[in-house]
Amino acid sequence: MTRLLLTVLTLGLAQDAAALDLEVGAMLGVAIDMPDASPRAKPASFVAPSLSVPIGIRVNEYARLRAEVQLEYGFGSDTVSWDPVRFDNRRYASGREMKGWLGSAALLLGGDVTLPVDGGFRPYVGATLGPAWMANFHNIDSCELMDQSLNDCRNANNVDPWASQVVFASDFHLGGFIGPSDGLHFSAELGYSNAWLDSTPLKKSAPGRQVRRESFGWNPVRLDVGIVLPL
Repeated sequence: MTRLLLTVLTLGLAQDAAALDLEVGAMLGVAIDMPDASPRAKPASFVAPSLSVPIGIRVNEYARLRAEVQLEYGFGSDTVSWDPVRFDNRRYASGREMKGWLGSAALLLGGDVTLPVDGGFRPYVGATLGPAWMANFHNIDSCELMDQSLNDCRNANNVDPWASQVVFASDFHLGGFIGPSDGLHFSAELGYSNAWLDSTPLKKSAPGRQVRRESFGWNPVRLDVGIVLPL
């Protein structure tokens, strides 16, 4: 799929390099995390509203380059683990699934190929990839897992220990443009994204406890709708 897209886009650049058309869009949607197939993945699942701003450079009638900023923030759960020790004659478990929030900001580059279909609906297929900043915020109810100098664990508004990392993300999508291509038109898109998040320490966690968010895959199916404006 990716090789076919690159071939079509390269041919388009060679044939119509002098006739590039720029367009910008804004899309709102929702991303629903799918189960992980990897045996390395720990339980995690999120549902995240999303905002994306795709910028397209149309190189011919059927091909366009695509750069996209994609933002997501949603609620769900992931797995937090730590080195077990004894407190108050109780032995705390070494990890469990916790409620939390996922935030991401990605810069993706790739392209789309529009299928040669006549009419007011023009379907397309595409792929993008690039870096993504991912953060996981948690609702931690154990003061022993927090750095007491950086947290007020009895304050409901405390920002509990959280994780942050930059990962590689990819996205494949099917969509369609609705309306005239030379003016403001609508778009709808069904996509599948993928990013692997390795186990990483939680910021603001208790020193020496090795508190970390465990590995999981962010594999959402997403549905977006929006507008596209030629410039």
